[in-house]
Formats: sequence, C-alpha cells, structure tokens
Amino acid sequence: MIRGLVIYATVSVAACSNSIAPVELRQLVEAESHWKSRGIRSYTFEMRTSCFCPQEITEWAVVEVRAGQIVAARSLTGTPLTGISLESRKTVDELFDAAKPPYQEWIGDVEFDFHDDLGYPLRINLIGKPNIADAGTLYEARNLVAISP
Repeated sequence: MIRGLVIYATVSVAACSNSIAPVELRQLVEAESHWKSRGIRSYTFEMRTSCFCPQEITEWAVVEVRAGQIVAARSLTGTPLTGISLESRKTVDELFDAAKPPYQEWIGDVEFDFHDDLGYPLRINLIGKPNIADAGTLYEARNLVAISP
C-alpha cells in the first residue's frame, strides 16, 4: 500500500503538465501495485508494438523474462529474434514505464487496459498530438505465464 502511495505521489507530480486524468493515473498506479504484489519476476508473454515501424517490430512475439530482464524472444512460429526485433521488446515493468508521465513531447493522450487477475498492461496506447504526422504507438501484451526463476 505504501509503495502504491509513493508511486502515485511521484507520478501525480509528473502528471501535472501532461494529459493523463487523475482517474486514469489512479488506475495505472493500482494496476502496477497489483502487478508488483504478485512478485512475478520471471515469465513469458506475447507482445507487439503497433507503430509506423518495420514489420519485425509490429509482429507478435513470445518474450522470455528472467529476474526482470529480457533473455530471449521468438516469433510465434518459433524463430529466435535478434537485432531490432529483439531490442524493441519490453518487459512488463518497461510497459508500465511507457504508460507513465512525463511523456515525450509528441504524445497527446494515453489509454490503457490491464489484466484483471495479474495487473499487467494488456494495452497501452500512446496517442500522438494531432499536428504530428505518423505519431502514436500501441503496445499490446497477452498470455503471460509465470516461470520458475
């Protein structure tokens, strides 16, 4: 609970100049606190990034995380990812960081959804400001399975 309040206070100060509403901020803090309370540091999950990016980034991939760090990723067909295909993947903690203010200058709004049971982000939509071409990024995650460390 205290950790959640500290996160909420920190993010609240940062949000003053950004477009995230207090209700959304509370949802973000609560989901992150719920995720952290689960204590899951090693897991696999599927994720992708939708953006004006190469196909290697936008395809679904299975990401393996051990002790909070990405150790491998592969396509849904089993092909190991390397280079930008691997480097563009995020952990759950990194997904939470992407949803928090302060935002990059091009972001006009943020929308998100979280897994009901585990609390991890299912969708983080960074919506670009209307006057910025090709802006916006959508992170999606699914099928998280905890693994033994």
